[in-house]
Amino acid sequence: MERGLSYNYLQRRLVKVQSILYVMSSQLSLWKKDALSDGDADLLFQSLSKEIEEALTDPDGASKDHSDAAVEMLTTLLPFCRHDTVEKYRWLLPLLVDRLRGSEDTKSTGDLAHCIVTLCSSLRNSSCDQLKFLHDTVDVLSTFCLKKSEEFPFPGITECIVESLALFRTLSEARDSTMSDHEWPKNILVLVERVLRSRSEIISDETRTRMFLLVNEMIETLGVEWLLPNTSVLLLLVHLVVVHSQICLDKHDEKSTQDLAVCFHILEMAIKSVEESSVLDDSVAMRVATSVREAALYSAEYWVKSRDTEECIGDDVEIILYRFLSCYLAIGGADTLPPELGNQCSSLILEVFHRVANKGDLPAALLLLPQICELPKLSDDVITSLVELVVSQYPDGDWKAVVDDVIHCIHTLDSRVRVFRMIILSEMSEPSSGVRLTQPQVVAYMEGQSIGEGRLCVAERSVQFILLNTNRNTFSQVTWICRTSGLGFSLTYPSIILHAISTDLSTFPHECIYVLVDASKSGNIFFSFSYDVADCNVLSLLRRSENRITDTSEPRRRQDIPLYTAAEARNVQDLKLADEELANEGSESGDDDDDEGAKNVVIRFVPADLSVLQQIYTEMCNCQELNPDENDDYTDEDGGGDMIIDESAYESMQGDE
Repeated sequence: MERGLSYNYLQRRLVKVQSILYVMSSQLSLWKKDALSDGDADLLFQSLSKEIEEALTDPDGASKDHSDAAVEMLTTLLPFCRHDTVEKYRWLLPLLVDRLRGSEDTKSTGDLAHCIVTLCSSLRNSSCDQLKFLHDTVDVLSTFCLKKSEEFPFPGITECIVESLALFRTLSEARDSTMSDHEWPKNILVLVERVLRSRSEIISDETRTRMFLLVNEMIETLGVEWLLPNTSVLLLLVHLVVVHSQICLDKHDEKSTQDLAVCFHILEMAIKSVEESSVLDDSVAMRVATSVREAALYSAEYWVKSRDTEECIGDDVEIILYRFLSCYLAIGGADTLPPELGNQCSSLILEVFHRVANKGDLPAALLLLPQICELPKLSDDVITSLVELVVSQYPDGDWKAVVDDVIHCIHTLDSRVRVFRMIILSEMSEPSSGVRLTQPQVVAYMEGQSIGEGRLCVAERSVQFILLNTNRNTFSQVTWICRTSGLGFSLTYPSIILHAISTDLSTFPHECIYVLVDASKSGNIFFSFSYDVADCNVLSLLRRSENRITDTSEPRRRQDIPLYTAAEARNVQDLKLADEELANEGSESGDDDDDEGAKNVVIRFVPADLSVLQQIYTEMCNCQELNPDENDDYTDEDGGGDMIIDESAYESMQGDE
């Protein structure tokens, strides 16, 4: 009899709960359309809390409709409630998680998960219990997705997983313990592999987009290390993301900007994993880097072409391209892009940098700093933006506490402008006599930066090509003239310390004539050494100001980041040792040198016809013998026969000086 009374009582109570929830749920559409005030939401939540609890704790499971109505009520009300109100009802979490474990259909699973995530995100004071419930939720969701992977995607469920991952990042839980103590990292990795290995014709754009979004959030939360148990998934992922990014660019007017941003963010994290030698082994790193380089080339070409054709791709797309290429150049270097493409792309990168810096977008602006030395030219307004960016991170004069670092940064950036102001191209005409060789279609590089294509003339006569000081003696010269402008520069033979044929593609991406010039002996053009902004403390200062650095120790970086194909890296490193010795020589003597213009400068000549390299080298050797430096006892005994730098002779030359 008691059992009957209890059952009848429960039934009556459930009918009452049902009627209340039914009436209230009829108002949900109005609440969703017109946002509730926090006061109204608090009042409704408090008045319905007992009914919601009873609907969620039905022991016989007979009130599924009631629990569904209760969950929908919670999902609607929680976002509008005050934090203080939400804190009082954290006891709902275990009830919701228990319901989630028993849920079998997609809709109720998604609704329950959304309710749990909303409740957790609304709590101000995190706790171990809250974190546990969140992990349990993602465990259940990932298992659900894995069991029904053929039906992926589940928009509501994947959205809840993504929101949960964002919450994990705010709770700052250790990655290692997360991966070892919970099932969802392994479950999602298996799910990703299944989807990625599915035939492309059965994968919809929505499925691919949601999968990339999920992967992006997983890497953000757990790092690339999450993929390391199965590097084949990483390689496949990077390849597919490269392809999808190209599709998004080609159809940028049809695709979401978020899709493009997700693709490039995955590629950014992939190239960063290549840089750290402890993450990937060399063979995997090579394949990842090659794929990312393909994306960088395509993106740069697309951006340049869109400007040339005056196609409007939008500011958002340009900022996405800027972020990706900034990250790529910072790690791979400008030499991994074709020179002409690099020059064209650099102007676009600087343009976007100036735009975001003026808007005060610090995270986007600081991306340019690590590789700013790779760009061919910095204008006054860009330098001004950089300086203001640095100083602005120390309001109320706080920058004075690190005045030495700030002054060093500003001095370095200012010097970068002076460097390029001092490279002066003037109107030139080819020598009329004593010309040993004239070679068209030659690209000149100063300190790794392309000046353009022109004609290279190797002459033996003395002529007045001294443009900045007509009182100086004239010498026979190497003359280079720009094809389009008629401007150029000339090098006197006494100013040439060293010249050779370089086939070392690891230090420069083209075979070339390598010329080392003593600017103090060059009468017609001033040079200065290239300040490397990557070596100064701008980036660390900015990050420190945002409290973004907790560990001052830097990760161990890969010595040689494999961004070239095997064909591009086929030759030995002819000039690397010479470059290192010159750098050491310059650093040791820099303090004693009062004239910053009297620095060694590297110039490279890259002819379109590489078969003439030996001829150019030989003629320069012959002409240099006709113009010995009276203060230099060193002579080239090989007379142009050997194209490789003689290291012992070079060291002897340095010793004599």
